Amino acid sequence: MTDQEAIEELKCDNEHCFDQCEGACASIKNYKCNCQDAIIERMLDELLQYRKIGTVEECREAREKQIPKSPNVITAGLRDDISYRCPNCGTEIMLVDKNRIQWGHIQNYCEVCGQAIL
Repeated sequence: MTDQEAIEELKCDNEHCFDQCEGACASIKNYKCNCQDAIIERMLDELLQYRKIGTVEECREAREKQIPKSPNVITAGLRDDISYRCPNCGTEIMLVDKNRIQWGHIQNYCEVCGQAIL
């Protein structure tokens, strides 16, 4: 049984509970049943909403990428080219060649991984 199937079954049970007691049950408040199944149903609904957002680890990783970091500066061999690379994934974001001609420009975010760049 999937999470969604379990929620649908609980909703069905909850509707039967509400219909049977016709609003006279002590578990009914503001036209909502507050029996154990109804509470579990609401908790599972909330859990599924959080899962749509992502896991805690995914949220932390996304938050870390929003903190701007300086690019890694690498001098390349005999030609004295200077390469600026994303500190997260290593993608080249700008190259300055030996004649100091700039190829590309440092953007606010890496186009590959989304890391914020200073």
